Amino acid sequence: MRLPFLLLLLLRLSEGFNTCQSIDLDAQKSRRIEAVRGQILSKLRIRSPPEDDDDDDPPPGSVPPEVLLLYNSTRELMKERARLAESACERESSEEDYYAKEVQRIDMQPPRTDSSLPQY
Repeated sequence: MRLPFLLLLLLRLSEGFNTCQSIDLDAQKSRRIEAVRGQILSKLRIRSPPEDDDDDDPPPGSVPPEVLLLYNSTRELMKERARLAESACERESSEEDYYAKEVQRIDMQPPRTDSSLPQY
């Protein structure tokens, strides 16, 4: 009977020696976010984040038709170029084009005038 009582008393006394503070993870996370935000703003050399001006922005779904036409034509042009590049690669990679059709010999040394040495 005395042993459990002594253990409870010892446990109660040991809680007073605990110097660790509990950590609030949400507060720590928000402080870290604010620190990173401050670093970004200092890197951009501005004191506060820019104001959100939603009045100047067009609605997210409306793209002018000229931009759509330009985008589509550019996309078709890129597809056509890719097809041409593939066909060029297929032609260049054929084994027939790998070897030369005719061999040409070019002499790089001038002909010798000395008749004592045999000429090749």
